Amino acid sequence: MIEIERYIKFITKHNITQSQFLFLYLLQRKRYDLMKDYKNAFPSEDGTVIGKHLRDDLLTRGFIIKLDEHETAASYQIGSAFKAIFIDKFEAAAELKELYPAFAVSDNKKFPLTLTDVYEIAPVYGERIGYEVAEHEEVKKDLLYGIEQGLVKCKLDKFVRSEFWIPLRKLRMGTAVEIIADENDM
Repeated sequence: MIEIERYIKFITKHNITQSQFLFLYLLQRKRYDLMKDYKNAFPSEDGTVIGKHLRDDLLTRGFIIKLDEHETAASYQIGSAFKAIFIDKFEAAAELKELYPAFAVSDNKKFPLTLTDVYEIAPVYGERIGYEVAEHEEVKKDLLYGIEQGLVKCKLDKFVRSEFWIPLRKLRMGTAVEIIADENDM
C-alpha cells in the first residue's frame, strides 16, 4: 500500500488526478475486476472507468497506450511514462539479488545469503517499496551502503521482509540513533 505522503507527492508531481492514478495502478496490476467495481460504484458521464477526458489526457502524455478499438480496460496497457515511475516487481527483485552479497563469512565459514527465489520475494518487495522506481533506487543505495559498512549479513529474504533498508538509510543519511555496545551485549 502506498503511504499517503508519497501518494500526494506523486500525484501532484505528475499532475494526475486520484482517479487517473487509481486507473493506472489497477491497470498495471491487471486488476480489471477492481476497475469494474470502481466503475459501478462511481460511474463516469460516458460510461468508461474514469471518463474520456481523463483517459485521453493519460494517452496524450504517454501514461497509457491504446491496444485496440474496443473501450474496455483491457484495451489499454501501461505506457513508458508510467513505467519510468513504477517498476516491475520481478525486475526490481532481480536487481536487488544481483547487488546482494552472495555469502557472509563467520569463523572462516561461508554462509549463503541469496538462496532465495526471486519470484517468492518479488511480490513482497514490490509492495514494500510501493512499486516505485525512485524508492527502489534508494533501496539499492541503502544496500550498497550497508555492504560497504559491513552491516548486511542476513539472507536476502530477511532483508526484504524486515525492510532492513530503513535503518540502513537512517545511517546513510546520518539520522539514526546509535548506542555503544560490545558483542557480549548482543
